[in-house]
Amino acid sequence: MSTEIMIRYALVFFLPTIYLYMLATFVFARSYHLKIAKLVTAFLLCGAVGFTFDFVRVLAPTEYNSMLHLFIVLPLVNLG
Repeated sequence: MSTEIMIRYALVFFLPTIYLYMLATFVFARSYHLKIAKLVTAFLLCGAVGFTFDFVRVLAPTEYNSMLHLFIVLPLVNLG
């Protein structure tokens, strides 16, 4: 893959990931004592990890793409 394509993939996948991690940290730090805040933080982190694994899926060999997408990315992103 060329460098330009890798930069585009990194921007597409890591900007939402960084945003979700920051949002989860903010919610968790502000409302630590509330159970709903912990639940929202868990869902945000699931979405962030899903985006991260989606980037890994793009870099993986073709024979593993569908398995990674079906068993890791889809459940995490749907939870998020």
